[in-house]
Amino acid sequence: MALKHMLLIVLLSQVNLIVIINNIINDSVTIANNIIHHKFHDDLRQKAKWESYKPEENPFREWTDSEIKSMFQIKLKNYKPIFSMELELLEHGIVTNIPKSFDARQQWPNCTRPPRHQGHCGSCWAFSISSTLSDRFCILSNEQIKVELSPQDMVSCNTENNACRGGKQDVAWEFLEQTGVVTEDCFSYDSTYDKQPECPIKKRCLNSQIPYFKYKAEKGKSGHLKCPHEIQTAIMNNGPLTTGMLMAEDFMHYKSGVYKYDHGELLGGHAVKIVGWGEDNGISFWIVENSWGPEWGENGYFRIKFGENLIDSNAYTGLPDLDLNNFNFGNLRKEEIE
Repeated sequence: MALKHMLLIVLLSQVNLIVIINNIINDSVTIANNIIHHKFHDDLRQKAKWESYKPEENPFREWTDSEIKSMFQIKLKNYKPIFSMELELLEHGIVTNIPKSFDARQQWPNCTRPPRHQGHCGSCWAFSISSTLSDRFCILSNEQIKVELSPQDMVSCNTENNACRGGKQDVAWEFLEQTGVVTEDCFSYDSTYDKQPECPIKKRCLNSQIPYFKYKAEKGKSGHLKCPHEIQTAIMNNGPLTTGMLMAEDFMHYKSGVYKYDHGELLGGHAVKIVGWGEDNGISFWIVENSWGPEWGENGYFRIKFGENLIDSNAYTGLPDLDLNNFNFGNLRKEEIE
């Protein structure tokens, strides 16, 4: 009987050892970085008013710190090393009749697409700007031009920017004014794992059945917006627009709610697309499309308090060139930049 008890104890010890080893292995696989970790999450649960992912559920749990930071390499026009700043509401003739809430997805439901994922590439600038121009072609042509423009064309062919190593919004808009961009079907995204396909030398699509055409932004109509009222007016008149923001460690834990910076170090600059705004318990927030896929956050979107992470200090706008293939769609949009 004593021998049986000893064997049972040895067997249970081996089982417990296997469980411990498996837990260690699973933890090392599941949480592969220092940005996504339990202590940070626990601190956020106690302090932040927005909901955060549990570390084991976080979409970036298997990314290393360097892979996460590689996404945030855009150069912000208005850079200040602070996370919260209330912007002065500049006096313009355009600030009247701005509603408390507005959502471009509801205003123009036939001109929106699900958010996409930039992958292991600092191409947020290409995603936000190509998506914005796609939306505005649809909106300002009264849905006559419904295209999904190629972020890969911008990553591979906009040589004044730095492909997967980031870019500048003003340089990207200038590229769209001067050169233009093809559709996603013509040059599909292939930089998910930090590779950069060469810009096609010959003017032909990878799929020879698709006609090659460069969709451009209207020359002289892109520019930097200086305050929330300008951003709101531009969105109501012409659709979503692009902006840059500071990216902090705590944002990597965001799941839902109105984000406000809580704590954590600066990771870099990130480009996104503002689609609208709203108000929650007296707090004004932007509705923003990210480029981390529809499974992240609030179906690929997030809400962020006005003034947070410099998001409303770095907005850019541009208009589509609607004179395409001898079709003149007329003056369908309102001016944004005087």
